[in-house]
Amino acid sequence: MKIIINLLIVTSIVLTSCSTVEFKEIVPKEGNELTKFPKELIGKYIDIQNKDTLIINQTDFNYGEKETLFHLSGNLSDENTVLKKSNDFFILNAKPNNDKNWGIIPFKYKNDKLFVYYLILDTETKDKKEARKYRKEKLERLSLITNVEAIKDTTNQLDNYLINPTDKEMEQILNGSFFVKIIEFEKLKN
Repeated sequence: MKIIINLLIVTSIVLTSCSTVEFKEIVPKEGNELTKFPKELIGKYIDIQNKDTLIINQTDFNYGEKETLFHLSGNLSDENTVLKKSNDFFILNAKPNNDKNWGIIPFKYKNDKLFVYYLILDTETKDKKEARKYRKEKLERLSLITNVEAIKDTTNQLDNYLINPTDKEMEQILNGSFFVKIIEFEKLKN
């Protein structure tokens, strides 16, 4: 089964975010890797906004239709997909295309709802000056917590940012308004 390469690509497209943050290592570093989704997460969900379905089984998940751009799937038995728990968050770590860095998708489960978050550095404003100021302020706040490295592509243009937070720093990032809720799912009753 495919890993969640599509998840990271689609999330970037959906958010139209220019600046992404990657992680040097799996987060959180401590704690056990979950080889199965917890029993309470297993089931069928509806994306409240887009009306697409998410199905979570013991070791895999599938979101959307295979024929569409918004098809996302993953399997916890794949070495490039790792699920961990950090307090209230589950954190899905994915290494797309065997890349050396990890992307993460944190989510919470509460009262038969699943909330998906994404680390946002950009704002939706069309004013480029305001957008640069917003990104700069967010990066400054992030760099007060952990080291932030700017990664450039082969043409020397900014590609993304790389961080390697400790577990304590990761908790501060998770709880410091860097992550924004992007999707809300409601669990369907059997």
